[in-house]
Amino acid sequence: MNHDLQITKFTTYLNSLREEAIKVNGDDKVVSTTSYCFNSLSSLFSKYKNGILQVPDCCCVNGKEDFRIMLTWDNQIHYLECEINRELIGEFFYRNKLTKEVWGQDSDLNNPQFPDTDFDEVLIDKLSHFTY
Repeated sequence: MNHDLQITKFTTYLNSLREEAIKVNGDDKVVSTTSYCFNSLSSLFSKYKNGILQVPDCCCVNGKEDFRIMLTWDNQIHYLECEINRELIGEFFYRNKLTKEVWGQDSDLNNPQFPDTDFDEVLIDKLSHFTY
């Protein structure tokens, strides 16, 4: 499937979550922030690595009082996720399936200077496993 079609499906799916997010969280900021997060990660990766970041799998995690969205990238060796909660904190987790290396980082996705303030070479390196 081509990248533009994947982006369209991703965006359509995110938009379909707005009503449930409003019902649980009282607003749809988590949906908007998820879209912004992916777009920012894509731009950041393109800027530093001159590549195209794969569109992640996406699902909602609907707790009783906290509607969250999970982005996941997964291949044979590497796994990366970003869970975005109602406080608009992105909880990143990476695991190398062969070496068992793990890494995690929380990022304030509501920061006006996001992603420049929270992202570093480590995250860019982890993202580099999920490119075209």
